[in-house]
Amino acid sequence: MKADWSADRDPLAALQAGRSDLFAEFVLVETPALLGFFRRLGAGMEEAEDLTQELFVRLYRLASQYKASERFEPLCFRVARNAWIDAERRRSARPRAALGPEMDNLDERESDGQSPLRAAAGSETSARLERAVASLPEGQRLVFELGLVQELAYPDVAAALGIPVGTVKSRMFHALRRLRVLLGDTLDGADGGPSERQTERQTGAQHDGPAGGAGSASNAGHTTDGGSIFARVHGLDSAHRNAAPHSEDHR
Repeated sequence: MKADWSADRDPLAALQAGRSDLFAEFVLVETPALLGFFRRLGAGMEEAEDLTQELFVRLYRLASQYKASERFEPLCFRVARNAWIDAERRRSARPRAALGPEMDNLDERESDGQSPLRAAAGSETSARLERAVASLPEGQRLVFELGLVQELAYPDVAAALGIPVGTVKSRMFHALRRLRVLLGDTLDGADGGPSERQTERQTGAQHDGPAGGAGSASNAGHTTDGGSIFARVHGLDSAHRNAAPHSEDHR
């Protein structure tokens, strides 16, 4: 997400307190990121717009029973994933890829400008990156999307997907190993890397929680710039290559 919605900027907590301004700001600021999220799951543009609107309605209706201890960002993506699953069920009569952009629709996705992966330096490089991510198994692709694109900490990814933190780490490890095979020379040439905070959060270097805490100022202003995503893949891959392989489920 582009902004920090924790602590006193929690949109649902604000709705509970009778304030709608933060929720309205959330809708305005995060609509492009959420459209991109659904597009990368495989939705067409019109469907992504419908799902984003459905997500906002579902979140609004949850406000009355929301507990701030749930943490807004993982809840938001859990609801978004459920909305996507429901949409898949509704069109089960005409099945399509459950997750990720279809390979023959990549040019269309580039044209509407929703994918931050397409913003990576150079059209050929960005095409390789997006195709590589699209080829990941479903579980690995979701972990990559939430952990690298949306920059959620591992515990938040686990909460959003309803899986253990160890499984998140395992799937990320195997996703990065797969990307290393597909993009090895390109990753080696990537400039920069993730911040120290990002590496600590995603490799669990300091316990299993996010460095600095969910509500810290360092968590604000998440970016989804394609170039920075590419650099984060490179840096996080390097960190994971120095770690022991995880034995948990990596599907």
